[in-house]
Amino acid sequence: ATPSFVAQFSDMLGKGVFGSSLFVIGMFVFSHDLVGSLGCCGLMRILFARHVLAPTVMVGLALLVGSRGDQLRVMVLQSALPQAVVTFNISAKYGVGVELLTSSIAVG
Repeated sequence: ATPSFVAQFSDMLGKGVFGSSLFVIGMFVFSHDLVGSLGCCGLMRILFARHVLAPTVMVGLALLVGSRGDQLRVMVLQSALPQAVVTFNISAKYGVGVELLTSSIAVG
C-alpha cells in the first residue's frame, strides 16, 4: 500500500496540473500568435486533446498492460503534466532560475 503522504502529494499534484497546463498552453499560444491562425475552434481542439484525450488514452494503455491503483494514477498524472522543456521555456522567458532548470533537465 502507498504511504499516506505519497497519496496526499499525488492528489495535491493532480489538482494543480490542469491550471498549470492551461497556463503553459496559453503562454505558448499567445507568444507564437496562434490565436489568429487557429481560431477559437482550433484552440479548443488542442485543449481537449491535451487535457481529456491524452489522459484517457493513458488510462486505456495502463489498463492494457495491467496497471491498477496507485500505478495507474501516477501514469495518468504523468501524461497530464507539462513537460520539462516547457518549464524551461517559461523560466527562460522571465529569466528566473534558468541555470537550475538547465542542470536539472540535463541530469534528468
